Amino acid sequence: MFPRILSTGDQVAGCQQVSIPTLHLHGVLPTINHVAGCQQVSAGVFFERYFEMSISGMNRRRITMQMSALRPVQGERMLDAARQLYFPEGSNANLERFLRESQEWFARTAPSEIREMIWNWRRNPDRPGVLMIDGFGVDPDLPPTPSDGRRSAMKMSTYSEQLLSGVAMCVGEPISFSSERNGTLLTDLSPVKGKENALTNEGSEAELGWHTEHAASAYLLDPPQRVVDCLTFFHLRGDPRGEAKTLVADIRDAIRLMEPDMIAALRRPEFIARLPMLVRSSLPANRHAFANHRILTGSDDHPFVSGALYGDLLEGTTPEAMEALAALTKALDAVQMQVPTVPGRLVILDNRRV
Repeated sequence: MFPRILSTGDQVAGCQQVSIPTLHLHGVLPTINHVAGCQQVSAGVFFERYFEMSISGMNRRRITMQMSALRPVQGERMLDAARQLYFPEGSNANLERFLRESQEWFARTAPSEIREMIWNWRRNPDRPGVLMIDGFGVDPDLPPTPSDGRRSAMKMSTYSEQLLSGVAMCVGEPISFSSERNGTLLTDLSPVKGKENALTNEGSEAELGWHTEHAASAYLLDPPQRVVDCLTFFHLRGDPRGEAKTLVADIRDAIRLMEPDMIAALRRPEFIARLPMLVRSSLPANRHAFANHRILTGSDDHPFVSGALYGDLLEGTTPEAMEALAALTKALDAVQMQVPTVPGRLVILDNRRV
């Protein structure tokens, strides 16, 4: 199974159209980030970062972010082997061929320890919320950052696209949305002029609140099911100001700072989830919002989270629900971690927990 473009035009036909009976297993949104900064992790060093905290006198230790890096020669070998791969262009592009060849290229050229690390991360039911790998290098002769948020027509190399596609195929099945950027499978993320304050991935000044990707889009499928399980990012260029970073927070860490009654409120179907603005534009108004949403599911030891705490994307329908939203935001703020956007850095996020 290869790329799927999800149509949000019709609930039943949208599911049938893309033929994705196993979508609930793994949906991966691959993205390319042109904005990056801060220093890079030393190449050749494999290590893990542990999150530690003390609650009610009881210490707890587990991996929240797992990090690794390629040796310089390994990154150079991958870049050299990627130069001649076919890249699809135009509306009739053969994406299946590109994904298949990218997967084969990654399996052939990526270091075995990196491939094993990604595979083990995918299979681990209690995996770290973030997997970060440095040292891949970036496309040679990278053109100026595009100002319209799209792939630059001057970008001749397909290295970054191959890397994202190869990794995404290891983690799951790459998907995109027909209502977002014309269904482009590999999304280039860069600030768009004139949209600096937009609460979308095109903005650069406004700060998005805590969110998982496409929480409400689950209700467009019949039966409702989580659409996106993982996100993959690859960073191409540094922020001239050195300020660009991604903030992440793991729900498993956050709920340990919350009172039991607030956790219970997040589990009740007392919330309204709304679709992102880019998705709403292709749907009638009566399909923009969905009631009876639960923010928290799963057990206390293995919780899953779904929602977006900014704009009008999530609303509590009771005073307790609104109080729980505020408590959740406070807890996520307390356990947040920074992922600096470094050129050549690959980041995989668990969209069910982070």
